Amino acid sequence: AFEPLSAEEVSAEARGEHDLIVISHGCGGNKGQGAAMSACLARCRGEFVAQMESDDERERADAYALQLSLLRGDPTLDASGCFASCVGWKRDGMDRYVRWQNGLVAPEENSRGRFIEQPALHQTAVFRMSSLRALVPDGRYRDGRAPDGEGQAQPGGMLDVPVDYYFWLSFFHAGQRFQKVKQDLFGWRQHPRQHTRTHGRLSVDSLRLLKIHFLTREGGPAHGRDVQVWSVGKTLDSWVSDLESCENPPPKVEGVEWKPGQPIPKQKPPSKGDAG
Repeated sequence: AFEPLSAEEVSAEARGEHDLIVISHGCGGNKGQGAAMSACLARCRGEFVAQMESDDERERADAYALQLSLLRGDPTLDASGCFASCVGWKRDGMDRYVRWQNGLVAPEENSRGRFIEQPALHQTAVFRMSSLRALVPDGRYRDGRAPDGEGQAQPGGMLDVPVDYYFWLSFFHAGQRFQKVKQDLFGWRQHPRQHTRTHGRLSVDSLRLLKIHFLTREGGPAHGRDVQVWSVGKTLDSWVSDLESCENPPPKVEGVEWKPGQPIPKQKPPSKGDAG
């Protein structure tokens, strides 16, 4: 069976020429990725900020310099990213996912792709601190449900959300802009027990509810508009049901049975107020 590298093994393989200053902060035990990201953000004072996990890779010494160059050259960008590749326990499905992400480069491409899946790995990005502070004004990344006492008051506060995808949907909902350097500068470590594969917040049902929240909330592309859902079987039924019962349900939800490769069914074209 595959076993992920230990911290000692990762340290032994680290490049000898790297001279890093490591600040260790105890925040009361293992509280998850969102808590760790929030603890770090509270202590950041620079103009730019980036994060990565200890078992991921950035082999090129100029990786951050290339992404910073893109940000400094275009003041309309709030963040820059890069292409990525899978390392470790590689599987075809995750390789295809990362190749899809690598096909989204320009800000408009990344924004359009957000309701399919995350258009980029959060840890591939470098953010302007000013943009990040505007998006996370209280310094707390949302990871799971909203804090006690805030769930009912916040839009979507009761949803049990994954930190990375919630962040990206919030980023694009706020109109922020993200572009990638067209070079592979990041190695995403794969292993069987990673949360991407195992955590309940990343289940198909949870991700559908999160997408529906951002589609239908005020400012979302489906807010106040009739919606057509094209699919089959349980997927179609689940989307229709969850749209009809969400916080901001569309005036009308229509399910259309269809799957790719089949002839387009004959029906009345959607009106200008419809969202597909």
